[in-house]
Amino acid sequence: MTIPNSVTTIGTNSFSFCTGLTSITIPNSVTSIGFEAFYECTSLTFLNIGKSVTSIEDGAFSGCTGLTEVYSMINEPFNTNTNVWHGVNKNIPLYVPTGSKAKYQAREGWKEFTNIIEIDVSTQNTLSMDNLTGYVGKNVTLPIQMNNQQQITGLQFDLYLPEGVTVAKKVNGKNDITVTDRMDDGYSLSSNTMEDGCVRVTGLSMESTPFTGNDGSIINVVLQIDESAADGDYQIQVKNIILSDVTGVAHKPASASCMLSVKSYIPGDVDGSEDININDAVCIVNYILNKPNVKFIIEAADLDGSGDININDAVVLINKFILKKTNAKAMKAPQRAATGNDNYLSIDAVNIKPGETKTISVGMTNTENIQGLQCNIELPEGLSFTTKANGKIDIANNIDRGDGFTLSGYLQEDGSLTVAAVNFDGDTYYGNSGTIFTFKITADEGMPVGEYEIKVRDIVLSSGVAIKPSDTTGKVTVESSQTSIQQIESNDNASDQIYNLSGQRVKAPLHGIYVINGRKVIVK
Repeated sequence: MTIPNSVTTIGTNSFSFCTGLTSITIPNSVTSIGFEAFYECTSLTFLNIGKSVTSIEDGAFSGCTGLTEVYSMINEPFNTNTNVWHGVNKNIPLYVPTGSKAKYQAREGWKEFTNIIEIDVSTQNTLSMDNLTGYVGKNVTLPIQMNNQQQITGLQFDLYLPEGVTVAKKVNGKNDITVTDRMDDGYSLSSNTMEDGCVRVTGLSMESTPFTGNDGSIINVVLQIDESAADGDYQIQVKNIILSDVTGVAHKPASASCMLSVKSYIPGDVDGSEDININDAVCIVNYILNKPNVKFIIEAADLDGSGDININDAVVLINKFILKKTNAKAMKAPQRAATGNDNYLSIDAVNIKPGETKTISVGMTNTENIQGLQCNIELPEGLSFTTKANGKIDIANNIDRGDGFTLSGYLQEDGSLTVAAVNFDGDTYYGNSGTIFTFKITADEGMPVGEYEIKVRDIVLSSGVAIKPSDTTGKVTVESSQTSIQQIESNDNASDQIYNLSGQRVKAPLHGIYVINGRKVIVK
């Protein structure tokens, strides 16, 4: 955890029982650390106290049993209560500014530490590492940076890696640790695994030639993440740093640390092929439609960080990884609900008779450029989605608004239709209103006359940001399928009254449909 320089006080119990806290640097802006501020932070291994602290209250670091090193940048140490460090191993290194060791040995609380080591904190000669992300079973490069005011000709440090992470090997079996262009061919670099498991790295110029520049990466370490590694954040540390300048002075800066975030997937590699391509976008669309794929990595598909897989993830993948558009939305793009009437779907009303098939139009009104959409369509009992001769749902793009869009409709077990549309060229729908696709419905022969609703739900419109409008409905009116002959009065004393469907009376019916004594009859 990094505390910003705007903080001046760390209050009582601020981080008590924060058992996940592993590393803390208290900035130079802080002047006081309160009662039991870090009480029982049992996973805390690294502590750096800024130079401006003038008071540490009772129990501030009590129970921090995991500490392996403490840095105090305070030049003039003050007495503290012995309970400040209760439970802390007093044999761990306590690093203090050059010239202050004797003062720490004379102060209450501090003098309990048996291994007080002076380091140079007067200059900015330091090593540092940025946080990085790696993937299970893969290698990742860790750049180690040096910021120096003096001319440095040699360096040494111990690299501590978490369990499940090792230094990768070159073809010759040596550690894959290399220098950057801040060291030229005249530099010697070596590494070796020590008894405690750390990797000690040394680099120097045999000709005492200073390293080039004053900041930037100086050494690259290739790390190998085991197949058995679990997802999570892990700490990497560089300790026991020595930087030697051209005058022969050894600078001993504070340890450096960073977090390695281990993931079991590569964002965008939805099918696990170790390559991000059009198939990954297709896999996302199929997932939306509830059509199974051989392999589908959910975490890799959630590219907008919404916790939900929808058409926006397919759009982000297409724009960022396939089209590599410079203006593509960033990963972890936010999602939002549509506000007012800015972006929404609508469905046209339709009249239908039993046994009849009608086309339904779905319209979109939008104020933003939409590159993809999805929704679920529910029909009332008695209506069904019409299929083509090939058995697929009869659904079609309106090319006037969406030429180039791939439109898919997939019927779910509950009878609803999931619709997904996306443009693999990165184009957007034309215009701001009008029909975007159509589908066909058929009414059952025995469907009762009346008004019904078609529901469109779970709508997502993607502009690189997932927009989620409210559900919408469309009205379906089922009309009577009766012919123009509504009723025929019959005479009980007369012989059979026979009429054809044109209302003409006939004597002897042939093949066809006739109205005999007020009833429809099929004559075969």
